[in-house]
Amino acid sequence: MIAFPPGDDVAGVPAAIERIGLADDAEDGGDANSLDPARASPEAVSDDLGPSGPIAGVLGGIGETPYEDRASQRDMASAVAYLYQTGGVGLFEAGTGVGKSLAYLVPALRWAAAHGDRTVVSTNTINLQEQLVGKDLPLLADALSDQPVRFALLKGWRNYLCLARLEQARSAGGTLFEAAEERELGEIAEWARRTEDGSLGDPDAPQPRSEVWDEVAAEPDLCQRQQCPHYDDCFVFRARRAAAQASISSIGARLRTMTPPSHLRTSTTAAGDASASNDLSNIVVPPILQSHSRVTEPYSNIRWSLQPRQSLRHLR
Repeated sequence: MIAFPPGDDVAGVPAAIERIGLADDAEDGGDANSLDPARASPEAVSDDLGPSGPIAGVLGGIGETPYEDRASQRDMASAVAYLYQTGGVGLFEAGTGVGKSLAYLVPALRWAAAHGDRTVVSTNTINLQEQLVGKDLPLLADALSDQPVRFALLKGWRNYLCLARLEQARSAGGTLFEAAEERELGEIAEWARRTEDGSLGDPDAPQPRSEVWDEVAAEPDLCQRQQCPHYDDCFVFRARRAAAQASISSIGARLRTMTPPSHLRTSTTAAGDASASNDLSNIVVPPILQSHSRVTEPYSNIRWSLQPRQSLRHLR
């Protein structure tokens, strides 16, 4: 795990933050001063994870297994809290069972409530993202009852359904799809009316073949942003607006490494809607990278593929 805390001038941090591409129209410091800054100190964070802390109070009531006080987890949490205070880069390696996620989430949430700075947690897999947002952060929302706990999950573009492309694909109908594919398209349209998430991670999401999803998935190079008639209901920008208001946003490796083309970067409009802007200087301060495997070649897992229909679309 690598942490780039606020106020630090580590090379590459501004570029890494820019690549995430969230909004810069969040309410600055919305959670600031809702917590005594002393509660974000290394000692206080360690106590939060101790046997008499609020985490133990919640976990101790789950099942019959008593809460396990992990000294290595508390040490890591204290070190992360210290980095938030002083600046610097922290590299931590810990085995299974240490409780790494809580060890950085607790100081991140405490710092957000005390100082109003937001944190991006970048994971190597969507499964780990969903564990953080579906399990760890809700638990901390219950445990840290003395502060607001706001969090959001943000996936890569192609995980989300594009309503504009769905409309176009349905209009094309039989000229683009065979009968079986057209039925799958209808299932997607039906799901689009009831889903709140709009991503393939939705438990109720259909599982269309890749050729069908390729025609309706959100694509940054095709997105019209605020000019799109579906912008207000767009699943991508709905997720980004939620992330802009969150103390912690969980993102995937693809969002961390892919920079939008310069012609697609937009600035704040007269109406103040900058949901597509890449200026995050007032939103996200320390990105945190977590991986459950040793990193040998950064971003070596990223691959490009081009399907036949995509090739035709890019040639048009």
